[in-house]
Amino acid sequence: DLYKFDPFMFLSLPVPNTKQSCKLDNCLASLFKTEYYDGKCWCCSKCGQKADMERTLNISRLPNTLMIYLKRFEQDMYGRRSKVNTFVEFPLKDLNMSSYTSVKNQDWKYNLIAVICHSGSIDGGHYTAFGSRDNYWYHFNDQDVQQCTDANIVCQEAYLLFYQKEQEDSKTIGRAEKQIYEQQLQIKLLESGLQRELDSHRNFNKKLVLLAEHDVWTIDEVRAITAEYRAVIAEERAINAEQRASNAEERAKSAEKGAANAEKGATTAETIAIDARKHAKDVEAKLRGCEQSIKHYEVSASTAINKAAASEQRAVVAEKRANAAELVSAAYERKAIAAEKKASDAVKKAKANEQKAIAAEKRATV
Repeated sequence: DLYKFDPFMFLSLPVPNTKQSCKLDNCLASLFKTEYYDGKCWCCSKCGQKADMERTLNISRLPNTLMIYLKRFEQDMYGRRSKVNTFVEFPLKDLNMSSYTSVKNQDWKYNLIAVICHSGSIDGGHYTAFGSRDNYWYHFNDQDVQQCTDANIVCQEAYLLFYQKEQEDSKTIGRAEKQIYEQQLQIKLLESGLQRELDSHRNFNKKLVLLAEHDVWTIDEVRAITAEYRAVIAEERAINAEQRASNAEERAKSAEKGAANAEKGATTAETIAIDARKHAKDVEAKLRGCEQSIKHYEVSASTAINKAAASEQRAVVAEKRANAAELVSAAYERKAIAAEKKASDAVKKAKANEQKAIAAEKRATV
């Protein structure tokens, strides 16, 4: 058998979504019913083999004030939420929780002391409350408070129920509850896993055995053993605190070493920064020299550009003059050709005149 103890603040009871009314005992029975699982769904944590399992929920110790939450809001498989408006009948007095506890031979009866109601839907609504004081019931609706009767308490809008445990006439605790208390004490010590607490528990376990021989266990005895158990826990916590303090001291020392190393690193970084600033100044001076050289080269380049522009202009003028000279030369060449032509014509005329003169002379001779 495997047991797991979990503390709870309130009982969350499922409410069937039907048009018919149901009783609070039905909701409690639905929560505490035994669930069965076959070997395909569950694997034993001890042997590691698959086996059938039964899961049962019960209460080991009930509180003086019991809060019951009726689950009136649900969500389907498509994510749509809705409110369950089923009318749940709940008792005003003598709510017996004995069948849902580990202590079966003792009555756990509760009386209703307050109810919180929700009217409206899932999208919006209003909260009101009923409260009991001096055997009178009152209805609280915002700032409006009115006295009411018992018939108004059990209503369809009930959402949260508050029950108060009936006061016992005897100031003793029965043998069954004593055994449950002893089991819980042992389980807490075993779950802690601390050998020192187990040894301390064995020291006063004799008192538990002696008390178990009697029919009752008084509240003073319970308080004494509880105080002793708390003292053991407090001592163990003190030891743990000392250990944590020692660990904190070691961490502080490590932090101091880290701070010293950080300081050294800061000093080294400062030295590097100083060297870097010196190097930056040298680089800045070099950059200034480079800038001056660049300015000088820019002036020289500007002068060269101006000279090139003047040379280009002179070349253009020279080209124009050369073109004009070519034109003049061409004109002179044409005139020379014309003069040569005239000279050739004059030679031809002279030869012709000479032949004529020779012919005239021959004729004169004849």
